[in-house]
Amino acid sequence: MSTFTSNFAPHITAMLEWRTSLGHSPSDMTNAMTGFDRFCASHYPGETVLTRELATAWCRDTATGTWGAYRSRAVREFGKYLQLAGVDGFIVPSAWIASPARGLPHMFTDDELAAFFRAADSISPEYRSPFREYAIPVIFRLILGAGLRPAEARRLARAGVDHAARDGKSFHALRRTTGTRLIESGAGLPLAAQILGHARINSSRRYFALASEQLRQCCLPLEDFTCTTEGLR
Repeated sequence: MSTFTSNFAPHITAMLEWRTSLGHSPSDMTNAMTGFDRFCASHYPGETVLTRELATAWCRDTATGTWGAYRSRAVREFGKYLQLAGVDGFIVPSAWIASPARGLPHMFTDDELAAFFRAADSISPEYRSPFREYAIPVIFRLILGAGLRPAEARRLARAGVDHAARDGKSFHALRRTTGTRLIESGAGLPLAAQILGHARINSSRRYFALASEQLRQCCLPLEDFTCTTEGLR
């Protein structure tokens, strides 16, 4: 349980409890509000009102990229809660919160997978992490073979494992590769969603965009058409 220390502590605690009563996860926004509380205690120790100045300083300090946007949304929700509770508070405009650009995620090629697993199979023993040279290759193969989410296959401490994404080649890219290959192999969306554990079929539709070979097969070759004055036939 987080311990809040700023002058906003009672309101933050009340907001989180209220959101939990509405069905939100107890951990929802807790990390963001913990950071906000520490920021207020450090930079605005005497402030008792969520002013525009305070909110602006917080957003400018943290709202860079996805994580910053997440924190800014939390403070926006905090301002809305304060006003709902009859307390004066500034509501961060939604226009301040930029939506992160979203492109096509990475899908491993056969050569990249071969290189990836050669590296995984070459991990050396480490006395501080017994059996890691056996566990890590198995975990990666579970993610790829079963399309598991990384968190589903890895419930262990990640110390000593370089899990940073480079060029989009993250652990989750293994799961996306499985989903894409399911689509390419002819599996329908309901089956792909069931295997991947998606609650909604729409969550699996994105793999169609990654299945480039299947998309190309859907296109009719231009040589099958004849160019006339009326257009293509």
